[in-house]
Amino acid sequence: MKKAKGLLISVMLLSMVTGCFLGEKAGNITGKALTWDGQGISGITVSTSSGKITTTTTSNGSYTLENIADPMSYTVTAYRSSSDYKTISVIVEPSGGFSCNPIGATDQNITFDRPADWYKVEYKVTGTTSSVSLTYSDSNEGTAQESDVAIPWTYTFNAKVDHFLYISAQNQEDSGSVTTTIYTHGSVFKTTTSTGAYVIATSSGTFE
Repeated sequence: MKKAKGLLISVMLLSMVTGCFLGEKAGNITGKALTWDGQGISGITVSTSSGKITTTTTSNGSYTLENIADPMSYTVTAYRSSSDYKTISVIVEPSGGFSCNPIGATDQNITFDRPADWYKVEYKVTGTTSSVSLTYSDSNEGTAQESDVAIPWTYTFNAKVDHFLYISAQNQEDSGSVTTTIYTHGSVFKTTTSTGAYVIATSSGTFE
């Protein structure tokens, strides 16, 4: 009887050293669903290939797939829609060792490709004057206005093809120059310079 108890204790101690007595503890796969420019995507579904483990991303795009029970390779997919999704492979490894920590994988980010009909826009206002008033088309295709703006000034957003781009800056001083520039994908699309008291520089166009 004493030998049996001793053998059981030895087995339990060995299990604690080499892993968990009843196997590795279940853990999580965590990460973020991101746009091509690193913005979190909220409210979309993320799941394993079996569909048995699923979740929804938070406001900053974070997701957690819980109760991952087996150390193995998983296919994880983020769905913006049935036809717009992105898949990654995740290796979940056992932690083992003395700590018997849960298995899992962190920082498993899922990044969507840039849609063909979207592009990056940057408005920039520079010059030798110190203050301008601005009128420009914003990311929502609305019109925004600002007054007494110090330059240089920039505004960056993502736009769809056929979005009308417009930036106008008026010199608020009695001398100096103002330059407005529109960049698309990092290259100059439109630029205009005006010099003199209260002059206006306007750049505009539709990127196709």
